[in-house]
Amino acid sequence: MTILIQRSDRTRHFVLQVSAGEAIPDCLAKALRDESVACGWIRGGGVLAEVSLRAYDPVVAALGAVRHLEGPMQALLLEGSIARSNAKLSVSLRALLARESDFGLQTLSGELESARVVTLELFVTALEELSVQRAPADDAATWKGALEASEQAEASSRPRPADAPRLRAAIPARPPPRRVADLDAPFPAVGDTVDHFAFGRCDVLKSDGDRLHVKVHKDGRIREIALGMLRVSPQGDEEDGRRRFKLERRM
Repeated sequence: MTILIQRSDRTRHFVLQVSAGEAIPDCLAKALRDESVACGWIRGGGVLAEVSLRAYDPVVAALGAVRHLEGPMQALLLEGSIARSNAKLSVSLRALLARESDFGLQTLSGELESARVVTLELFVTALEELSVQRAPADDAATWKGALEASEQAEASSRPRPADAPRLRAAIPARPPPRRVADLDAPFPAVGDTVDHFAFGRCDVLKSDGDRLHVKVHKDGRIREIALGMLRVSPQGDEEDGRRRFKLERRM
């Protein structure tokens, strides 16, 4: 195995305080170019909104589909590297995020594709003599080698064929998960209204089968509601023809 080691004896350190409304990581790349940073490390935290995350998907051996998160959430940790990609400065960030949900504190993590800043402060270490070239994050070949190595290691530890029937009999297959839409029908759709047990009257902005994005009437905030532990009950139609549902806790 070959490991490339590059050393730097000259460093600079500085703090970036990012204005509200800026889009990251694009604005970070511009600020770092202005400071003549070609390689380094970046970390910090704050509050972000309109977040797009990706995580590694073993099925395609690359980063998976982008997941969009609407509401503001706390960035407990943002950390990543500064390098060159296709002759351009690239800032790659991984995020650990937290927010309050209907069922307590929720944490999310992944590769940060983009986000809108509410508040953000970052600490940068610039490595002066280095210029590292980064491989594209979506290059399936980059991930394929790691995936094949993992599969080979797993195959070497698998039980012998004679043992397989006994193991399969001991561990029953797990039934596939059922979506909320399969359990409670009819189901709220975009344009409908819901009466949430905690938020009150809300308008449905987005529906994906097990989660709703709603706008709360009383404060105008956008909320994401997980329906797995809620009872969805049709309540007829509003005067304007929109359907109305009641969302209660499952007992």
